[in-house]
Amino acid sequence: MKRTISIVAAILVMLFAALVALNPLSPTASAQSAAKKQLYAINIRHVKPELMEEYLNFIKTRMNPLRVRGGVKSSLVWTVGNGPQNTVIMAVPMDNFAAQDNPTGIPKALDADSAAVVFQQQGKYLSQQESYIIESVPDCSWTNPKFKELPKFAILRWQKVAFGRSQEYEDYFKNYEIPARKQIAAQSNMLGQWRYRIRFGGDSATYLMMRPFENYAELDNTKGLAEILGATEVKKIYDQLPKGVIVSDEVWVLRFRPDLSITPQTSTAEKK
Repeated sequence: MKRTISIVAAILVMLFAALVALNPLSPTASAQSAAKKQLYAINIRHVKPELMEEYLNFIKTRMNPLRVRGGVKSSLVWTVGNGPQNTVIMAVPMDNFAAQDNPTGIPKALDADSAAVVFQQQGKYLSQQESYIIESVPDCSWTNPKFKELPKFAILRWQKVAFGRSQEYEDYFKNYEIPARKQIAAQSNMLGQWRYRIRFGGDSATYLMMRPFENYAELDNTKGLAEILGATEVKKIYDQLPKGVIVSDEVWVLRFRPDLSITPQTSTAEKK
């Protein structure tokens, strides 16, 4: 369960973090993010149930102002709707691995002793905390031109791939499924599908997939591959995925929390 929670959370955060790396509400940002591989630092916090609301307020009123003062310009926050409850996911884009040598945020905003106090205060709310570095997989992702801004929800899937078969997994999406999804984009109401893989902190053969949506009613009328191409054509596509490549597949739903997130706009406003 611990690994499941970590990977799922990572998937959610990575996908949306990619979209806001430059401008959190700009479709141009998502397109630019998809053009190259993007790293993200992911923090997953499992909160004591009785302290969830208090902790969310602590993020908003105590931690975020300090993080902005310490140079954080983009940080997306999600809470888990369907899946492990009382879980908060935070994703911050990284330019490179070297960014880990010079951390921004609270360690930069405060002296060491003061920063330690803030982290101790945070610790009282948490039952468990995990950290990951993930990387986008642009060739296995797509964004519908209809995409305008971050929706309220996202389906998060984490897929464990059999050892030594990651290339087969990526080749399938790159050469078959993603081209098909791009082909039907004009008819589809799906806004996108983005994939990431874990680089550090978890199983490197795990991929994260995120699909944004605006409300649950949208899921009752999904227009995806099956609905547009028909069962026969879709089966031809799915049959291209070699058997045994995907070992496990788990699905969660996340809720985006703009009130707890940091964007280039909010970071500028808080500095004033």
